[in-house]
Amino acid sequence: MSSIFNTLYFHSHSGLFYERVNSLLTPIKDKSRIISLSFFGASTENTYPEELNEIKKIVAEVFNGKSPLLSYIIQSQRNADEMSVELTYIPETISSESIDFRVFGNVRYALYTCGNITFLMTEGVCGKSFFDSITTQATDIFDKIESVLTNEQIGISDIIRQWNYIGHITEIEEDIQNYQALNNARAQFYEKVKWNDGFPAATGIGMECRGLIVSLMAITNNSNKQIVSLDNPLQTPAFAYSESLLIGNQSEIIPKAPPKFERAKVISGDAGLVCFISGTAAIRDEMSMTEMNAGLQTNQIIENILYLISLENLHRQGVVAAKSDLDITSLRVYIKNKEDFDAVKAEVEKVWNHLQIIYLRADICRKELLVEIEGMATGPE
Repeated sequence: MSSIFNTLYFHSHSGLFYERVNSLLTPIKDKSRIISLSFFGASTENTYPEELNEIKKIVAEVFNGKSPLLSYIIQSQRNADEMSVELTYIPETISSESIDFRVFGNVRYALYTCGNITFLMTEGVCGKSFFDSITTQATDIFDKIESVLTNEQIGISDIIRQWNYIGHITEIEEDIQNYQALNNARAQFYEKVKWNDGFPAATGIGMECRGLIVSLMAITNNSNKQIVSLDNPLQTPAFAYSESLLIGNQSEIIPKAPPKFERAKVISGDAGLVCFISGTAAIRDEMSMTEMNAGLQTNQIIENILYLISLENLHRQGVVAAKSDLDITSLRVYIKNKEDFDAVKAEVEKVWNHLQIIYLRADICRKELLVEIEGMATGPE
């Protein structure tokens, strides 16, 4: 367990939509300590709005009108008729009064104070319509996010973790790959400020229908904390990828941009170390390991992550408070092909069979990649 954030996963069986949602909420005991609920399930761009509203209604009833942050991500389980939920909650050592839920410009977010650090966390933010281009949706979403940050007097460069869920991520629309369209819009958003502590940790992962959903975490300018961006010597920094990896024609207005994120972000405060590990794939230097099957790609991802959070790498990059390798506390595993679930799960659980892990069906940002893993790790100061 973490001294800052904890995670649990619950899984439903097949049934009517409201039955699945209710079954995911039934095991929850102490509702006052939950910051966010992220639901994962199969949907379409046409049915998503109605299903999201139904989830909101059910959650509001279960939580007596005091709903946590809520996101609904269109990523199915191995069985497309099932759903899962990820609970992010605070440890019992911290008062539930440390969570303050707010709304600004139709965006729900929370301020969570833990020791000398305050985190701002948003629920999944959508644009006006899933049927708009990714560029249009991203611009709308980042405008909303900027308004929230400005309202709380938090800078764009204070974002430390971002999740980008991109419908049909590798498809080409209007002469640009959907993932590349997100990268371009994100770069324009980020160019408004200087990034003295490096870019956020991030995940850019596919969804099974049209649309774009973004959620994020930022940190306020508290004292007595250290923020370190973790590089990985095994991998080229994503923001330094060659132009040959950027797919689509360059617009005269919006230049093609590499994905601007760090391999991980470490926050050191009086509650200990917390590390947000970006979505990690089977990439060495900047090249995909195309000759590997899903099991072998998973092995390489595990090697990448273990070195990333090793004491050697932490000290090399200035995380002076680290006393040992960090401990993984939770993982999301994204798998491109349903037939690879067993092979991927077998490799992951050789190393982390004691963890909270969720396995989701999602396309990865390059067509040749079969697996991606993200997570959180912690360590004492």
